[in-house]
Formats: sequence, C-alpha cells, structure tokens
Amino acid sequence: MTKGLIEAATGTTEKATLERRELHHRISNSLQIVVAFLRLKRNHITPETALEALEKAADRIDAIGHFHRYVAENDSDENVSFKDLARYLMADICTSVGLECRVEGDDIPLSVDKALNLIIIINELAINSHKHAYDNRDGGEFVVRCERCDDEIVLTVSDSGKGLPHNFSLEEHQGLGFEVIASTVERLGGWLECEDRARGAAFRFAAPID
Repeated sequence: MTKGLIEAATGTTEKATLERRELHHRISNSLQIVVAFLRLKRNHITPETALEALEKAADRIDAIGHFHRYVAENDSDENVSFKDLARYLMADICTSVGLECRVEGDDIPLSVDKALNLIIIINELAINSHKHAYDNRDGGEFVVRCERCDDEIVLTVSDSGKGLPHNFSLEEHQGLGFEVIASTVERLGGWLECEDRARGAAFRFAAPID
C-alpha cells in the first residue's frame, strides 16, 4: 500500500510539474505576442497619435487577458472548442468596438496556442471593420464562420459595411492591423485572402489544425 501511495504521489507531482511548465510556456507565448504588437505599433506612432496608440495597445492586451480567463474558467489545458471560445470572446470584443457579432459553423477543437493566434486575427479584423467598413459607427454586423476543410480550419470574417477601397491589395496595405494579421498568419503557416462583396467585405484565412 505504501508503495502505491508513493507512486500515486509521484504521478501527481509530475503532472503538476508538467501543468506548471505548460502554463509558463503559454504565458511566455502571450507576452511575446504583446511585445510584437508594441514593436509593430512603434513604427506607426507620432506625437499626435500616441494616446490612440496606447488605447489600442491596451485593447489588444485586454483581448489576450480575456482569452486566458476563458481557458482558466473552462479548465482547458490542451484543446479548446474554438466556436465556444469565439462566441465568448467576440461578445466582449464586439461590445468594445460597437459591433453586433455572430459566430456560425463547425465546432472545431484546437490547441490553446493556435486558438489564441486565430482570435488575435479576428480581433484585428473587428477593429478594422468598425473603423473602415462602418466609419466608427456603432451597430454594424460582424460575422465569424468556422469550417473544417480537410486538415485546416478555415475562418470567414465578414461585415455588411461599405466594402473594400478600390484596388485594395493585402500585399500593399500598410496599416498596423494588417501587419499584425499577416505576421500571425505567416507564423501559423496559413493563408489569407479577401473578397469585396455587393454588400460589405469578407476575409478568409486558414491554418493547419494540428
């Protein structure tokens, strides 16, 4: 019996150690994302835009904080339901930027790190939609659709605003939000495309599930 208790205690200790390492790894990744945000923002700041830049940086960090709160509340050590996660976070994100959000499609389990990166992309597109598609007016529609296509998760994010500017190009667009999006998609090994619609615009992006 004593041997069994020792083995059980050892197993519990090893599990706690692994969980602690995973937590530190997750926090480290999140802090690296924050640092990347701030370094990208540094290239766009002028004395006139400094206050707005700080407010937007705070919003981005807050979104990461909401993500970790969801993971903690749902005891999600390895995988999360991306659809549930998106619904939880988009309620806060869309409220903060004045949009009406809807999440549709497949329920796809993803690793915590991959889910965080995809949420960052959606957050940037929500900010961009409110600012450009709706000219900072509240009440605009913002839809996130999740689909599984073979071994990829494909997300389509759309609005019903005024559409993309004439001759818009992802490759030539220089805004900070799209710098964040492009670097995140590249880090995930995914792809990104945009579509101008009769009513609004849509962005589709994907990443390997595993």
